[in-house]
Amino acid sequence: MRAKTLVCCLAIAVVCGCAGIIRRDSHRDFTPIVRFVDLNIGESQVVTLSNGKTVRVKLLDVKTRRDTDNHVWRSTAVVDIDGEKADVIMTTFNLPKTVGNCQIDCIATKNYVDTSFENYWEIHKDARFRLWPKGSPWIEPGTFMYPVANSRWLAANVGYSNVPAAPRPNGKFYYHAGMDTGGVEKITPVVAATDGLVVQLGTGHLSQADHPPILPRYDVIYLRDDRGWYYRYSHLSFIDPSLKLGERVKMGRRLGYLGKEGESGGWTHLHFEIKTPTPDGKLYGTQDAYAYFHQGYREQYRPPIMAVAQPRTIANVGEEFELDASRSWSEKPVRSYEWLIDGETIAEGIKVPLTYGEPGSHQVRLKVTDIDGNYDYDFSGFNVSAPGQARISPRSRDAQTSATRATRRRGAGVQAFFYPSLDVKPGDPVVFSSRGNGGDGFDHYDFDDGTTTTVRSNIDMAEHAENGYAFTVHHFAKPGHYFVKVTRTDPTTGRTGGTTLDVPVGMKP
Repeated sequence: MRAKTLVCCLAIAVVCGCAGIIRRDSHRDFTPIVRFVDLNIGESQVVTLSNGKTVRVKLLDVKTRRDTDNHVWRSTAVVDIDGEKADVIMTTFNLPKTVGNCQIDCIATKNYVDTSFENYWEIHKDARFRLWPKGSPWIEPGTFMYPVANSRWLAANVGYSNVPAAPRPNGKFYYHAGMDTGGVEKITPVVAATDGLVVQLGTGHLSQADHPPILPRYDVIYLRDDRGWYYRYSHLSFIDPSLKLGERVKMGRRLGYLGKEGESGGWTHLHFEIKTPTPDGKLYGTQDAYAYFHQGYREQYRPPIMAVAQPRTIANVGEEFELDASRSWSEKPVRSYEWLIDGETIAEGIKVPLTYGEPGSHQVRLKVTDIDGNYDYDFSGFNVSAPGQARISPRSRDAQTSATRATRRRGAGVQAFFYPSLDVKPGDPVVFSSRGNGGDGFDHYDFDDGTTTTVRSNIDMAEHAENGYAFTVHHFAKPGHYFVKVTRTDPTTGRTGGTTLDVPVGMKP
């Protein structure tokens, strides 16, 4: 049965192809419009922007929010730009902020580096900033696109830059490098985000002396664009055999299919990362890609509104915190922000304060509606912890075998994806994939249209197991937003956990 389902899924991928991908053969200007600067507290520097104007930037302070394990959850740089003071929150789903005659964001602060197991930003001062002219795009229009084809904004689980992800040995931590975007294994196409030169193709590569950022691995592709930036595509289940090392590819070219190969932790996703020269030009560090994802997606699909409930947050028992929808984007003024907490409690407002007296994990759904009635959803969550309780589920990938990593996926829960998530019409086939925690077991689907199904997943707990994910295909008969619930019950504890997928049918982005 699984073999027939997978054949059906592959046929759907062929039919869907890379629909929605734009190919533009017109001239592109690859001169970067962003400027980088590293500063220590108390240090200032005059920066010449891409429009020729100058601004003086001074770093006044760095404010940090940590948990009881000393992990950084929020870092805010206090800056002065030409006499105007502003708080700039580090790039965790935050877009650049307009201050005076420029836009500014913060890629990283030194307090992240101090607790990180690896300084992948290659930052050695207190903060690194990017600057653009006021009103400028963040990347040259027409030169960057969303690298996961036929996939709606935040339609699947994501792990974006600098979000706390997992503990590491010796009290260190992994703050996520690059952008993780989930999808259906061997079905969701991965495409070139830019025009570029193929400098690494799996284990084959051009000279590492000429291209120092590359890290050869069987599931990885690196492209280098005319800005001199390097783009990493990881965990690919399949690399397009027509690709050739040393060839130039166009933006939108299919590179392969999303998977769980390499150091994926056993979950299907694309890891996308940009390496760029540090301000002194001596090294290459990770540059946050969230703003480029945001702009590229809007250019390609022209959505009127994009809800963002991210990132996940943490709080102590009895501590007030807030749900924050301010990272959402809308072309028109927003009429309402509506929150659904744990499927029961409804709250309204761009920011909603909460306090909990008991520890636990919670799921929230955000709906943002503009004055024309356009709306969008996003899902997120938060953890409430007792003092001394672990804040993040351990997912250390250091010095562990695949089997050891797999045994740590305990308790109730399931990770699920679907494809395509854009331009689904009534009657179209939609492929769902899921992998539950706790070993061999059953994932239950409620498709929100009166139908259900159950599939068996994680038959083999090995990280790269062929039968790790289960697949099923569903057809929605009518247009609408379907909130598909995927759950799994732990047979030992009897506890049930799961996730919810928003499947828009007969609707534009």
